[in-house]
Amino acid sequence: MPSRELVFASALAGVICIALATASPVLTASFGGLKTEVNVLSAPSAFDADGFTMAAWVLALVSFAVPLVQVLALSWTLAFARAHRRAPGFYWLLPVLQSLRPWSMVEVFFLGTLVVMVKVGGWVSIVLGPGFWSLAGFSALLAAVHRFDSAALWEHLDTP
Repeated sequence: MPSRELVFASALAGVICIALATASPVLTASFGGLKTEVNVLSAPSAFDADGFTMAAWVLALVSFAVPLVQVLALSWTLAFARAHRRAPGFYWLLPVLQSLRPWSMVEVFFLGTLVVMVKVGGWVSIVLGPGFWSLAGFSALLAAVHRFDSAALWEHLDTP
């Protein structure tokens, strides 16, 4: 199991990566003079525009909202854990962290992006943007975050 310091650093780096993936294009597709950029937030809106509202909400939830809440909540609790204290909201944050773990699927979004590149790469010019590499880094960082047993914090910290 990774140390608290490594998980804290990974969670903070994850916040930066998800911010970059949100602000910058994951990929840019060009065809016949038309150019489309897709980032983490514009992908769900593309589903919504095509009439797949439920799919858009699920995509936004599992590829953006849940991972962001997860790394923010873990960063919050581990920042206080470094000072051997329990964070405000600790008693309800840990169960939330445990229940969010299976719903964080940014790696599925990342792999879906790779599948799109392979499937349409012969027809459309596709350029990987900084958001793609941010998602790749975020997926790797989540591996360290998910290996950490946040329930162990119950035993090692002083009571508030």
